[in-house]
Amino acid sequence: MYRLFPIFVIFFVLSFVISFVGYLTPIKYQNSSVFVQQKTILEEKKITEERESNYKINEMIENSDLVKINEKKEKIKKSKILENNLIDNKTNSEIKSFFIIQFGAFSEKTSAIRSMEKINEAIRQKYTNFDIVLLFDEKKNIYRLIFKVEEEKNAKQICKYSKNLKFDCYVKNEKM
Repeated sequence: MYRLFPIFVIFFVLSFVISFVGYLTPIKYQNSSVFVQQKTILEEKKITEERESNYKINEMIENSDLVKINEKKEKIKKSKILENNLIDNKTNSEIKSFFIIQFGAFSEKTSAIRSMEKINEAIRQKYTNFDIVLLFDEKKNIYRLIFKVEEEKNAKQICKYSKNLKFDCYVKNEKM
């Protein structure tokens, strides 16, 4: 009998503990689900507020005079490039290729415009006719900063100078 007594005591104590834990566990989960719901609601509010603020910032950037002026400049530059290409085709039928210096590819227009202004300002100190063109590549959905040069020697000199100024670039040959 004395040998069986500890087994009965252990059985009753464990069953009491298990039933007590089982009784408290659902209460804990019910309270935590309310907490989790409140937490997710707060997170959703934060996300929507961030989206709204980003949308407002993007609207302000798009409506800013700087972007409008740069867009007008881009249109003028594109028309000048087209005119130059037409003039080049008419006057210099010997030139069948030209060189492009690419200074970067950007996913956002605002960052491309900022970089374009910095590069233009820095390189114009040595090359007065220097003016980068911002082109949008629809296939890759990126903005590219390029400068057209007719001679490879000049393209390499400009690229070397820009690398000294810590602006990365590369020269590539384009055919008409």
